[in-house]
Amino acid sequence: MQKKSVVTSTEKLSVEDGRNRRLDDIVNSFILASLRFPTISHREESICEAHQRTCSWIFKQSQQDAVDTRPWSNFVEWLANDGDIYWINGKAGSGKSTLMKYIYQHGDTMQHLRSWAGDAELQVARFYFWNGGSQDQRSHAGLLRSLLYEILNSRRNLIRHLFPDEWKETRLLADHVKTFTDRPSWSWSLQRLEKTLAELDIASTDHFKLCLFIDGLDEYEGDPEDVIRIFQNLSMSRYVKVCLSSRPWLVFEEAFGQNHGLRLENLTYGDIREFVQDKLDTNPRMLQLINSDPERAVTFSTTIVSKANGVFLWVRLVVASLINGLRNQDGTADFDQTLFSAWRKLFHLRFL
Repeated sequence: MQKKSVVTSTEKLSVEDGRNRRLDDIVNSFILASLRFPTISHREESICEAHQRTCSWIFKQSQQDAVDTRPWSNFVEWLANDGDIYWINGKAGSGKSTLMKYIYQHGDTMQHLRSWAGDAELQVARFYFWNGGSQDQRSHAGLLRSLLYEILNSRRNLIRHLFPDEWKETRLLADHVKTFTDRPSWSWSLQRLEKTLAELDIASTDHFKLCLFIDGLDEYEGDPEDVIRIFQNLSMSRYVKVCLSSRPWLVFEEAFGQNHGLRLENLTYGDIREFVQDKLDTNPRMLQLINSDPERAVTFSTTIVSKANGVFLWVRLVVASLINGLRNQDGTADFDQTLFSAWRKLFHLRFL
């Protein structure tokens, strides 16, 4: 009888432990759901994928291996070693968002970051500001909610420590109800979100390191000094590093100009040439045109590359226009007009 009693007690404890874990997971899910917003991934999903073989220069081990010899900070060294902020800057349309997405999703990024993290757990998170998106996609609060959601979704054990009052209140309620008729929700103030992110920064130690990738600081709807302050404060910890991108506005130049970084349009000549050759020079209709008017047609690719001045968006637009013209069997005179029109658009982009 005594043996049966011990087994029964053990089974009861096991059942109770299982119930407690389920309730803990439910409470964690409620808090995570309150941080998430509907458009949280829309900007990243809308960014063009890097064209094949482009952007790979960012992982070259030395400046001499890159496509351009103008000064830039070695990104691999920054990933793999202690460092605060890496600032990717460039003019409108130069491909900053595409590069940031490429970096975040590339396996080499995590490989090099693990060298920096050592034995510590490594956490990465990203956010893409977008002034053409929802309020959450261009605001201070949206930035903080997105970062906290991504980090805590992977580190759920931290939720009860960062939101102790909300977690305890909801957990006690969960003990006394069979089901939640209404999902608990919270309206997070900017002050509370900032406090929580600061506490997460404090939680970063030799056992936990954090790297953030933040795109489009110039698309933030508020005072740029707000986001500058956030990332300068975060990067003061040797357990946190931040990769940022923006246009080279003076306010960002003054804040990040002395940090590791690069000017994108100085480094994408090879990428643009690769893109144009793949898209245009292999087009069957263009090959026919080269045969019929080789002296004129062969100059289109070189003209596009030379006039792009690092603006990848313009290149995409003009190549798409030319390919459309090829389908319509336009002649070289029509292509000249397309290039002239595209050149005017590029002039406009420079002053956006």
